[in-house]
Amino acid sequence: MATHVQLLFTALSEKFNQKSAIPQKRTRKDSMEQLDVVIVLTTWPAAQDPVPMATALVEERLAACVNLLPEMASIYRWNDGVEHEQERQVLIKTTRPRVDALLARLQHLHPYEIPEMLVLPVAGGSVAYIEWIAAATRP
Repeated sequence: MATHVQLLFTALSEKFNQKSAIPQKRTRKDSMEQLDVVIVLTTWPAAQDPVPMATALVEERLAACVNLLPEMASIYRWNDGVEHEQERQVLIKTTRPRVDALLARLQHLHPYEIPEMLVLPVAGGSVAYIEWIAAATRP
């Protein structure tokens, strides 16, 4: 026999799982462009200037913005050994439709044989900022 708590939990679960139970206040632009914004991560050797690479990506509209973080220590496995290098983390803001072209260009510009190129989805953010990223990366 079900208890009052079990019945209440079942009723609330059913109500929550209905589409109308979760109010949606998204505009078309909000839902489409938020899902299209991504952040690409790469690293750059500290001994080399990343500004020409960053400038090229922005000038070519492959990225809306490139952040060059301060020098940091990186420790990683490479060719069966553990390496210790000074690098800079680079954050690249772009849109999903521009990712393939951005990665190809980054591979061409990058000094590493196998550069870090990780594409991270953006779950949300300021609508105005997301619209700016979309506009800044339109070919």
